[in-house]
Amino acid sequence: MLKTKAVFERKTDDFQPRDCVIEKIIELASQEYDVFSKNMLNDYDFIKDNIDLMYCDGQGVYHCLLVVGQDRRDGILIESEGSSYARYSSFLPNAADFLAVQQEQKPALGMKLKDLISISLQDIHLVHSDEDIELATVCELKSDTLTIEGRKEWADVLNADVVRIFNGVYGVQLECSGVNPQRLSDFSFMLAGHCPTKDYEKWVVQEPEASDIQMKQL
Repeated sequence: MLKTKAVFERKTDDFQPRDCVIEKIIELASQEYDVFSKNMLNDYDFIKDNIDLMYCDGQGVYHCLLVVGQDRRDGILIESEGSSYARYSSFLPNAADFLAVQQEQKPALGMKLKDLISISLQDIHLVHSDEDIELATVCELKSDTLTIEGRKEWADVLNADVVRIFNGVYGVQLECSGVNPQRLSDFSFMLAGHCPTKDYEKWVVQEPEASDIQMKQL
């Protein structure tokens, strides 16, 4: 049994799908995405700031934004047509998988590792294009994974060129170049927790403990 999400229309004779071009991907924090997905007729700054990217061209092709959320698998395509709200919108189920396939089908030329983490990456392995290195599973890597100190310490790795993304022996693998192989390996092991606790807590944003969350709710 397979499960997904979809929008169903009653007694539809023809869906009339439109060709579209995703001009930009906007990633929101999970709570911001949830609010947006339930209030799409409100005005939003991220739509206003990208108005020029959204339009319907002379061939009837919709140029749009793809809005995704951290830790959310689905996405929403929007074409505001000059407005600050989602005047035209379409639900895109399994958007995270769709993006992963698109990246796998073409080389990620000109893309840095720091660019990719704007979209939450899960269960990945970082491999080097020139040398075999020790691998560690990176359970999650996203835009807010590292602290300011962590971004400074690992700036060389974040600036690594991503040559390609593919499904390999270890699952989803990001092949990187332009970085010291040992540093790339050390970065993966650090994210997996294989480093001194004081360094991990300095470089990686810590999730609030359950007791802290309860205190905030009181």
